[in-house]
Amino acid sequence: MDKVIGTVQLVLIVLKVIGAITWSWWLVLLPLWIGIILFLIIILIGGIALAVGKDKVKDERQKEIDRMWNGKHGEDD
Repeated sequence: MDKVIGTVQLVLIVLKVIGAITWSWWLVLLPLWIGIILFLIIILIGGIALAVGKDKVKDERQKEIDRMWNGKHGEDD
């Protein structure tokens, strides 16, 4: 997918430079921005997943500490 976007980007830049298209530069560079936006969305989703995962691990550790504190070693609540 990355190669396809790069190829499209290169073709659009060449067409703009040689004057074959008269689009504005922001339209010519749109495939680049789409790639950057997709990358940032993936990073955001990954960060949210890590935060949620850490909360679950923290909750499990807290339950284990509570069980140990209350003298319920290895027993279920």
